[in-house]
Amino acid sequence: MPAKGLAPRICEICGTEYQPYRANQLACSREHSRKTEHYREVQRKTDRRPERQARKRELQRGKPQAPHSSATIRRMNLAKKGWTVALYEQKLAEQDGKCLLCGAVPDPNGIKAASKLHADHDHVTHRPRDLLCGRCNVGVGMFRDDPALLRAAAEYIERHRAAVLREGEPDG
Repeated sequence: MPAKGLAPRICEICGTEYQPYRANQLACSREHSRKTEHYREVQRKTDRRPERQARKRELQRGKPQAPHSSATIRRMNLAKKGWTVALYEQKLAEQDGKCLLCGAVPDPNGIKAASKLHADHDHVTHRPRDLLCGRCNVGVGMFRDDPALLRAAAEYIERHRAAVLREGEPDG
């Protein structure tokens, strides 16, 4: 069924008039669309043959690259959350290098995220809060920064833990 509002067109390949099904349709049939210059250009860009890939790499080598240092990447990642390196270092000192929620100290030999405290921020106001370990940061995020939901979860755990402890008490 042709798309509504599209005027008939002339095929670039055979010159016949056709009713396009899509706004970007350039030819009357799939066979003819594969013969258009646009199709060939797309194929050149996406061709996966080794000699084509080698040519792409050769062209890329001529372009100037701007690699970022790890300090620059750190600054950019903190800035996304409204933090500066100075604020991070200040909070780290205030918290004695510990997670504000659970008090854990990150393992300096940990892999990537496990080796540092995470810069937590409020997702509504976008303001920095405190430094949290990876688990606490993910936990707060999973509860969508919703205090009522966190309280409900805490009550849920306390209620079930109390029920288990009552079951384990000796009859007396």
